[in-house]
Amino acid sequence: MLMGVTLIFWGWMTDQPLVGLILAFLMEGPHWIPIRWNFGEKAYVRAWSISVAMMLLTAIILALGKIEPETVRIFVSWMPVFLAPLQFTQVYGFSDRMPLSTFSYFSRKKMALDHALGMTVHQLLIPFTPVYFTLTLLFTAAGRNAYHPMFFPGVLVLILWCLWALIGKGVRRKSALALSMILTVTLAAIGQWGLIMAHAWLNGGIGEQSSHYGGDVTRWHRSNTNIGQVGKIKQSAEIFWRIRTEQAPS
Repeated sequence: MLMGVTLIFWGWMTDQPLVGLILAFLMEGPHWIPIRWNFGEKAYVRAWSISVAMMLLTAIILALGKIEPETVRIFVSWMPVFLAPLQFTQVYGFSDRMPLSTFSYFSRKKMALDHALGMTVHQLLIPFTPVYFTLTLLFTAAGRNAYHPMFFPGVLVLILWCLWALIGKGVRRKSALALSMILTVTLAAIGQWGLIMAHAWLNGGIGEQSSHYGGDVTRWHRSNTNIGQVGKIKQSAEIFWRIRTEQAPS
């Protein structure tokens, strides 16, 4: 359930609610779908290859336009979609771990060579679900709605939910976690308030300097202008934009 809620939250923050909902149903499907596959090492490698191919294809499509910070943000915000094939093998497979060599071509070649030479090969297995959860939560910050007031509380709730599920049923552990939760939320709220106040103070200081020197000074730390924000222009139904070309004087 935690993974599904996290993916829905990611879809909300990245302004892709339908994609987030589809991923949530897909990853939580094993609770209702009794179908499992015996994925082997080759299946994990193929899933990783599909993920890499999706990343490269998306990067090429985005690169056809102008490379801007917004382009990078869009790319990284889709990381949960790129890594979905790997997570699929975890939730619909009999094993919840995969070899670490899945992510390295050279490591797989070396292990194959060691095996051919008769050497003992030890596979390091890792659970990918915690990695997928962490990356999904991390890349919600790259979403368009990351400045929404619910972003910070949402991330806190998901993190605390995860920690609560990990500590087991010990009463003493839960009490300690509850106290640490209160302390963490308090410190995080104070830090967030401090950042907001510092930003407001910086805006005020720059504004005073700008008005002192004439007022028409570009503020490097702000994206809003007199006609809207970057990417958004305040428009009125009573205003019609016209472009008129005039011949330059000879």
